[in-house]
Amino acid sequence: MALVSFAEALCRPLPDDAVVVEEAITTHHSLLEKLGVPRDPAAYFAHRGWALGWGLGCALGVQLAWPERPVVALLGDGSALFGIQGLWTAAHYRLPVTFVISNNAQYGILKMGGKVMGLPRMTAGQHLGLDLVDPEVDFVSLAQSLGVQAVRVERPGEVEEQMAAALAAEGPALIDAAIDREG
Repeated sequence: MALVSFAEALCRPLPDDAVVVEEAITTHHSLLEKLGVPRDPAAYFAHRGWALGWGLGCALGVQLAWPERPVVALLGDGSALFGIQGLWTAAHYRLPVTFVISNNAQYGILKMGGKVMGLPRMTAGQHLGLDLVDPEVDFVSLAQSLGVQAVRVERPGEVEEQMAAALAAEGPALIDAAIDREG
């Protein structure tokens, strides 16, 4: 699914008081802001540097701090893998966080960073270990094994439908969204 279609479908069901934690290079670069999210700038947590894996845990902390507000964690697939065990905590404490994995089967931020820094192999398109394939990570099974309801979506209509369902859920939910590798 194309990135813009994904982002539009993701944003439509968000309530005005939603808190967004964004650790996904696929939606960074002000895409959500262009779509009118977040509606409350104090409720938007995003990249401040090159650290990976902070988003999932941050979303749990935000939910504990603001239990009355819906929390959506928009995570890149690579970033999510650095803190995926946090899903167990969400399930154990029944924290109603909606985790959305923007899944393009790669560590996109590391590929981009290698090119920006002029690393020879990255510039030549050699990304050893940065493609999440063979095997591709099954985030649905992984989430379910940690006690979180999960679903995979591949079309914008599915994203919107599953976002609405996840936001209405009593506990945590994960949406694994297949995104085109090039955005």
